[in-house]
Amino acid sequence: MMRWLPVALIFILLFLQASWWLGPNGKSENQVVAAKVEQAKAENEVLAQRNQALAAQVLDLQEGDSAIEEVARERLGLVKPGETFVLMPEQQ
Repeated sequence: MMRWLPVALIFILLFLQASWWLGPNGKSENQVVAAKVEQAKAENEVLAQRNQALAAQVLDLQEGDSAIEEVARERLGLVKPGETFVLMPEQQ
């Protein structure tokens, strides 16, 4: 009986190690999930920075006419009365 006890313990240890390394919730799958979590964190950081920039732009547009005028000039070609519009060709 005493001879089989160490063999049984070694067998149990090997089985537990194999399931830990190769099992459905083992170390390899844990590493894959950890990599996905890191990727999601990086994407969230980029999106958080974008949200901050958009929030700042919204605040600028809500607070004054100068930001609205700047957007209108850049995107819509706003020209006030008395101003002269000059279009500069882009150099290539």
